[in-house]
Amino acid sequence: MECLRNYYETAIYFSMFNGPIRMQILVVCTGNTCRSPMAEGLFKHHISSERIEGIEMYSAGTMAVAGLAPTEGAITAASEKGVDISSFRSKPLTKNMIEEADLILCMERSHVQVAQGQGGEQKCYLITEYPKGTGDQVRDPIGGTLDIYRSALEVINGEVQRIIPHLASTVEKDKKPSDENKS
Repeated sequence: MECLRNYYETAIYFSMFNGPIRMQILVVCTGNTCRSPMAEGLFKHHISSERIEGIEMYSAGTMAVAGLAPTEGAITAASEKGVDISSFRSKPLTKNMIEEADLILCMERSHVQVAQGQGGEQKCYLITEYPKGTGDQVRDPIGGTLDIYRSALEVINGEVQRIIPHLASTVEKDKKPSDENKS
């Protein structure tokens, strides 16, 4: 219940400061302590720095235990890119999250299968294949050296930078004329 409350508080905070939410994006990995928190943090960082409005990012894990902090390797690798994920806490993937998401980006094919099996068939992709990518899986750095975390982060960051322009154009197209008058 705590995770759900935090999720909705984040959604309210995001909409208060970044305008109405037009697109909810869920990032999925296994434990929600390495890859998906790094991806969520990178997406939020780029969305904020590029002043893109209307996108809400969140993440979860197919086998996550609620409330765990990211691994030290994930925290360190992300901080080297100027992204602070130290206060992030893991969340297990739920059917509700899948239903509410407009887009689900996964690190491995097994994550895609889990999300599709819970109703995400038409909106679930490997992060590396959306919208038009290679379709490679992102290697899980759990238990690896800091260099392995950095390598995973570089792959994720490259994908985030590739995807952001597409997301920006998508939410811009969805902007209502009345939203323009609020600026």
